[in-house]
Amino acid sequence: MLPLHHHHRHHSTLINAILSIMLQDRPFDTHLASSLTTTITTSANPFTSQTVSSILKSVPRFFFQPITQMGRQPNSTLRHRSPLRQRRLDSESQKRTDGSRRNPSRVQLGLAKSIQFYYWVEDEFGFVHDDVTVREMAVVVAKANEVRTMWEFLKECRGRGRGIVSTTTITCLMKVLGEEGLVREAVGAFYRMKQFGCKPDVYSLQTGCRKAVRRRLWEANHLFRLMLFKGFVPDVVTYNCLIDGCCKTYRIGRALELFKDMKKRSCMPNRVTYNSFIRYYSVVNEIDKAVEMLRQMQAMGHGVPTTSSYTPIIHALCEVGRAVEACNFLVELVNGGSVPREYTYKLVSDALNSLGNADLLDEDVRRRIEGGIMDRYCCIMKFKPAMRHRVLTRINNTC
Repeated sequence: MLPLHHHHRHHSTLINAILSIMLQDRPFDTHLASSLTTTITTSANPFTSQTVSSILKSVPRFFFQPITQMGRQPNSTLRHRSPLRQRRLDSESQKRTDGSRRNPSRVQLGLAKSIQFYYWVEDEFGFVHDDVTVREMAVVVAKANEVRTMWEFLKECRGRGRGIVSTTTITCLMKVLGEEGLVREAVGAFYRMKQFGCKPDVYSLQTGCRKAVRRRLWEANHLFRLMLFKGFVPDVVTYNCLIDGCCKTYRIGRALELFKDMKKRSCMPNRVTYNSFIRYYSVVNEIDKAVEMLRQMQAMGHGVPTTSSYTPIIHALCEVGRAVEACNFLVELVNGGSVPREYTYKLVSDALNSLGNADLLDEDVRRRIEGGIMDRYCCIMKFKPAMRHRVLTRINNTC
């Protein structure tokens, strides 16, 4: 038996070799198969399910990266943000543009090489694809925004026995399509589960509900009721998505109804739940109710307020001229261990200066806030080098 470190080195070498072949746009043929077995490994079938899935997982990173993220660090902790609007693939194809700011020719190259590799390992090495490799291949096609090709591929897999199309596969595709801004297609994937003999589980219903919130709230409510009808218990994430959608569309009555229902089902609200109500009440200028929600969260022990909890209240108080109360909440925010946004800090400072009460915010609090903002700049600068000029300018102004 080979040592573990030797097996890992062989695994990495094979993955790098296949990815370099894809990047060089070399064909996957019999000659390549024979050269791989002689130069990299002596095994007749060097590919395992883990190797194939790792190669397919790496394709989006090398071929589908948006132009604006080319310099991003691979281990960046910055979360991916889905597009706010439903993308129209038909109009994008007519304009010959990509709504995600990617290079269309490179995306097509990555998709073509992935499909060639998928069938090449099957034909040349006798590799039998399982549900893991089928899922990863379908994810590659989904991230390339080729929805029709994705469904044709899954139908072929199910019809010819090339792999197992499971509920987990469809659920994963729903998540990917939603992240790509294809919310309509993500919700449609939920309703196509029966075509592949898949039964929706609690996770697929929750995923469909979360994606439907961004398209039509009534459809999200329909999936929520379907979840309850089938006997599944919704978790706090599902409730939070529905409550947030109701608050953003000014359906506060339905949001409060869901809030009471989650308590009745012993589903404990968290900070995200209360933040949705705080943002709503701050926007509609019912600041006292927003503060009441904040205090309720603290009293019930349902979460620790952070910057996202205090910021809407502080902004709303400044807008109506209650700068002293905004200052008190800002001090409470800092004493709780959080650092406000630079805009929030400047807003409160300007409001106090306009009233002649600049001394209400003492120097110790100011130093802590400005020091925290600088620390945040230095942290972000590691992932966004463009921030360097802004940080240096701020340092020069403070010196």
